[in-house]
Amino acid sequence: MKTIVHITASARPHQWVKNVFVFIPLIFTQKIFDYHSLTLSVQAFFAFSLMSSAVYLFNDVSDMEADRQHPETRLVPTADAAPKNALILVVPNHGDVYFKSNR
Repeated sequence: MKTIVHITASARPHQWVKNVFVFIPLIFTQKIFDYHSLTLSVQAFFAFSLMSSAVYLFNDVSDMEADRQHPETRLVPTADAAPKNALILVVPNHGDVYFKSNR
């Protein structure tokens, strides 16, 4: 459970608010209530959010050893609690992130 909390924190969901910009074209084209357009925009929102989180996680794992040595970044969830032999596989087509820990 603790690992899930750390992965969620490392995914930085607070950064997802930036992705609401994908809804602006719906407002200007007056298609905010068009089901198809809204569905595509919601899918784009989640795709951008998952891909940005995947990049954050990948970067955290690749910088893990350096972050553990740094006085400020040693307390970030990945450097602080992630297993040493962590592996992230990013599937760009779907924005899925798989986190496997070798304990």
